[in-house]
Amino acid sequence: MECINCGASLTSLICEYCGKENRPILNEDLALDNEEIAYQITLLEEKIIKLLSMPIPQTIKEKKIKILEDKLLTFKDML
Repeated sequence: MECINCGASLTSLICEYCGKENRPILNEDLALDNEEIAYQITLLEEKIIKLLSMPIPQTIKEKKIKILEDKLLTFKDML
C-alpha cells in the first residue's frame, strides 16, 4: 500500500515519511482493518508512554502528547 499524500510505501495507516493518515479502502477485509487500527492504537499508546519519560521541555512534551492523544481518539472512534 502506498501513501495517498507522498507515495511512500506504508507499513501502517500513518505514513512514516510525511505523517499523513491513510484511511483503509472501503472494500478491504474489515477484520484486517480492525486489526490494523488496534495495532495503531497500541503504537500510539507506546509513543505517549515513551514521550513522558523523555528529557525535553515540558511545553514541547505537552504539545506532542496532545497530538498523539488526538490521533489515538481518532483511531478509537474507528473501532
